[in-house]
Amino acid sequence: VDLEDFASYSQILEKKARFFQSLAPLVVYENHRLTWRREQLLIAKQLIEQELEDELTATDIKLLTKITAAYSTQWPLSLEKLNQLLIKVQPLPEDLVLIQAANESAWGTSRFAKQANNLFGQWCFSQGCGLVPLQRNTGQKHEVRKFSSPLASVQSYMHNLNTHLAYKNL
Repeated sequence: VDLEDFASYSQILEKKARFFQSLAPLVVYENHRLTWRREQLLIAKQLIEQELEDELTATDIKLLTKITAAYSTQWPLSLEKLNQLLIKVQPLPEDLVLIQAANESAWGTSRFAKQANNLFGQWCFSQGCGLVPLQRNTGQKHEVRKFSSPLASVQSYMHNLNTHLAYKNL
């Protein structure tokens, strides 16, 4: 599902309200997903701490493998690595995500928001992965990443904040 046409709103307050109303459920959804992933990791941590990791079923291990792969690591993890991963699997303040989306996407009216569902100006570096910025400097190779949906953009942004070294203190 693409973004609605926020430029069609003539009243600024109405456009802003509608922007937040349409994106807030996506942030809430992703925060629930992150919370659920975190809970699964905490259960595994508890079992490891109690030396009961043998109680993890094949289904549990498959799930933990999927979660850890999403963070560029692989199951099984040492307790130290699991603690490091738990730092990266966190819900984020809804207001932070919404305000950043509003700022980066010009309230959903930017070219990148409208044509690529990119609400946060995230870049990619493979030819054809997104839209070429109209004023990209000569010799530069980056594109502004194209997302299949606004939710995919929100998920990528939140994953980026949780995992990139630049946001370690967040």
